[in-house]
Amino acid sequence: MHSIAARQAARGRFATGFTLVELLVVIAIIGILIALLLPAVQAAREAARQTQCCNNLKQLGIAANVCLEKNGYFPSGGWGNDWGGDPTRGFGHLQPGGWIYNLLSYLELQAVHDAGLSAYGTSTYITANTLQTQTPLAMFICPSRRRCVLYPFSIVPRTFQNMAESDTSGMPSGSRTDYAANVGTTGWDELGSGVSTLAQGDSSTTWYQADSNWNGITYQRSEVSAGLITDGLSCTILYGEKELDPNHYTDGNTYCDDHPMTPGIDNDMYRFTTAVQPSPSVPPLPGVMRDTPGQASQSEFGSAHATTCNFVFCDGSVHKISYNVDAMTFQYLGSRNDNHPVNTTNF
Repeated sequence: MHSIAARQAARGRFATGFTLVELLVVIAIIGILIALLLPAVQAAREAARQTQCCNNLKQLGIAANVCLEKNGYFPSGGWGNDWGGDPTRGFGHLQPGGWIYNLLSYLELQAVHDAGLSAYGTSTYITANTLQTQTPLAMFICPSRRRCVLYPFSIVPRTFQNMAESDTSGMPSGSRTDYAANVGTTGWDELGSGVSTLAQGDSSTTWYQADSNWNGITYQRSEVSAGLITDGLSCTILYGEKELDPNHYTDGNTYCDDHPMTPGIDNDMYRFTTAVQPSPSVPPLPGVMRDTPGQASQSEFGSAHATTCNFVFCDGSVHKISYNVDAMTFQYLGSRNDNHPVNTTNF
């Protein structure tokens, strides 16, 4: 009897199994902890991505100010969306390439800028010059939106005067940008240059509109000096995130994201800040919006971030602007000379 009781006591003392109820309780507790922690982890990751996005814009602002210091003006906007960059034509109004092409030399990306230089003047130049669009650059991509890779062109063909055509036999994919230059408050759409040779471009007087009609920082053939920004460098947007339909982040099947990033003025790389008024009975809306599936303005700034869009101003400072910013305040931030300087604490 004694030995049987001892064995029974030992079994009770060293039992290690779980009942089904205990197991279910543990699983439920783990599930609750995961549910509580996952949003915090996701929020931390998004905060890190937004910080990286701000840092990208900071680097672009610094490079643009180096360009301003060396040349006397911010990077030019190029001729039109039918011209890529030309490595022999400097950084001003004679350069057919756009603002991103003009920034490459100041971002330690001279090799991308000069991609076609070794073949200049030969029969292979147009093909060689296409290589400027074949290097994905992380500093032009918002990590909250998409990865830094080459993206396809679904709206084809894309014919350039000084690069190979971007069709399935020439350039099926290319580098993209999630950042756009500020053209001001002047309405416009995608712009071709209207010229087919460099000589025609140098002598043409039939550009989209007179230089004095633009009030932004970067536009067709622009050479905007600090002295022309009478509202103040700290009160005027230089570059910002561009609005894009999430349904087309990766397929290139939208007219505001179907070009490589180095050509001249196009709504892939340029946006304006004009207040939007859908109807007379609706108050004007700011020209900045969160990326929304099925919706793309093709001309507004915007981002994939939840509450704010990132911008770098002409003085190199980076600001997060709410989608709920006053429409006229945001419009004023786009014009360099409307005599409405905006205190940065107002947004």
